[in-house]
Amino acid sequence: MFYANRGSNKKIFHASDCSYIKDRNSCISFPTEEDARAEGYRQCDRCAAITKEYLNGNAKIIKSLCKKYHMTVKLFDGKLYVFKGESGWMLTVNQNGKLILFHRNERSRHNVIITKLSAYHRQKTNLSTVEEYLRYILYHESLDFQEKRAFQSIEKNAPHGQKSRKGYYKKRKALKRKFGISRTIKLLNELNKKNGGN
Repeated sequence: MFYANRGSNKKIFHASDCSYIKDRNSCISFPTEEDARAEGYRQCDRCAAITKEYLNGNAKIIKSLCKKYHMTVKLFDGKLYVFKGESGWMLTVNQNGKLILFHRNERSRHNVIITKLSAYHRQKTNLSTVEEYLRYILYHESLDFQEKRAFQSIEKNAPHGQKSRKGYYKKRKALKRKFGISRTIKLLNELNKKNGGN
């Protein structure tokens, strides 16, 4: 069962063992999370499964990773939203208590929380901690991964015949130039940071 304090304007529901629940008899009750959300309530960040099972005790590691790699994490309605550049991710806990990761289908403004599940696609990866998923996100957003995916895409769609192969090699050359420029910019930024931004 889940509960919400009667008369509260915050529209937040809590797990039965949450310390914010003072008197269950005076609360509104919901059989499931879905029932509470259908009534316009969102989940308490303190008693959400992702907080109790995965974030407690790992806050320092998560904060350190975010600071080092310029990521942002936001906890909202029982889900952890992760932002890296223009890319958005969502971590949640399934019915079996396991972490599952979703990637946003479209790029948008940084730090914008989109709660609709239709805005995401499930990632086919099975990790056990938030830290591991953050490192997965970092690799997914890296130049190495982006370059690998880009070349895999043109290889998969490589045409046949001498005339059409010219276009294929032209695309390969353009990709090499694009990622070469990106790597140069990245290197210059790193050198600039080491020199104190001068």
